[in-house]
Amino acid sequence: MGIYPIISHYCNFVSYHIDMDTIFSDFEVPQPTQWWEDVKKSLGTEDSVSSLITHTPEDIDIQPIYTQKQAQQDATIPSNLSQALIFQPVYADNAIAANQTLLDALSQGANSAWITGSTLPDIDDWQQLMQRVSLDTFAPAFDMGESNPSLLFQLINHYQQVGIDENKRAGSVWFSPLSTALATGHIDYPRLSSESFYRSIFDETQTHLSGYRIIHALPFRLREAGGNAVQEIALGLSELAAYLDWFTDWGYTPQSIVSRMQLVFGIGSDYFMEIAKIRAGRVLLSRLVQAWDDAAGNIPVFSLSLLRNKSMFDIHTNILRSANEALSAMIGGCDALCIRPYNETQKIPDDHALRLSRNIPLLLRHEAYADFVTDPAAGSFYLNELTEQLIEKSWKLFLDIESVGGYEQAMTTGKIQSIISANDKKEKEAFQKGQKIVVGTNKYPIKDEIIDPNTTPISTNIFVHSSTDFEPLKPERLSQKLDELRVQKQISHNEKNA
Repeated sequence: MGIYPIISHYCNFVSYHIDMDTIFSDFEVPQPTQWWEDVKKSLGTEDSVSSLITHTPEDIDIQPIYTQKQAQQDATIPSNLSQALIFQPVYADNAIAANQTLLDALSQGANSAWITGSTLPDIDDWQQLMQRVSLDTFAPAFDMGESNPSLLFQLINHYQQVGIDENKRAGSVWFSPLSTALATGHIDYPRLSSESFYRSIFDETQTHLSGYRIIHALPFRLREAGGNAVQEIALGLSELAAYLDWFTDWGYTPQSIVSRMQLVFGIGSDYFMEIAKIRAGRVLLSRLVQAWDDAAGNIPVFSLSLLRNKSMFDIHTNILRSANEALSAMIGGCDALCIRPYNETQKIPDDHALRLSRNIPLLLRHEAYADFVTDPAAGSFYLNELTEQLIEKSWKLFLDIESVGGYEQAMTTGKIQSIISANDKKEKEAFQKGQKIVVGTNKYPIKDEIIDPNTTPISTNIFVHSSTDFEPLKPERLSQKLDELRVQKQISHNEKNA
């Protein structure tokens, strides 16, 4: 019969007759309190024990052990991860290069493209950008900053000129008047005096771009300026609540508004926090929408990797960060994911960098099977507890913002700026002290690394007004000042030895 069949037969026999519910009944169930007592005995002092607890910028104490009692239920993920769309960044300031990037992206695995630029392309550039591109075959995301309202009408003209059926027009334009106002220090379209403007945009796009998400909350910009996960969730909800208030006051139904909305989260390096943030955000988005109408639908979550934690030196570490961020976004349950190229801190990304940014989520999908199951994080006591705490703290901050009049009032009085700036200051101090680590910059740097001193990082498509009505919130990378100092030292050294 052979030894292996005998062993297999015996194991099957034993497994069949053993009662798995009682197999461990002779063992004592370990209790968390006993675990802590044993740890205290091992470490010797209370200070040593407290070192096992990590305090986060979100005011959450990360424990070294979690149990089922602390997390009674999973935060459900109302999406199928296998359907999350992968977006390729496309930089529209150079129309010819952008067109080639767009065509390559769509033929090499990306589902769509995030098309961004500092200004609205003129007619010639637009024609070049759209050459051989069929907008009826994918759903693009456009973000031209303050030009987004004009872009909407340009899109309508384009669809009509090329004769694409209205039922095949789908995508998004990141029109976000409050996020833009916070970045510029000026409200271009005040709610009280711009009702006709907002109505014209909504009505025209409802007629000609009904498949487009045109009302956006962009709290990722808060993260770029130094905010934390709780602030990102809460202020994203507050911005969406403001738009729901505006448009329902003007007579639109909650369902018609929600169907045009999207939330854009930034994704950073804190792997578990980012997973829990998206999960918490989804729960609170449902709660927010239900306050207007239970049947209004869902608001999708677009995830965009952040520049906040990226470096100018040792830039290949940015690739590793991006892979970490992509996995957390996919497991968290985003509807769409866009990974920014690793060398965006130095220049407009080349084809190689763009290909890597596209292939990171493709590898996770096709080789790591990150979206093989509906919710890979289900059952994790730690993630469930972290999600619940983010829900609680984010909702509390959201209610605090609403109690002072909502997003617009909190912005014009400086409350939002004060909240974000306080966290930004703490994070930068932690970076300077080496407590907040950016590998290759303030930890394990290549001290003799030489880079091109004429670096021209990607510029924001938001411009601060010359005369501001309130303090604008400006993005800044954690290592930005240190990077600039190293570049200046390099220039000085070159000049001295010239």
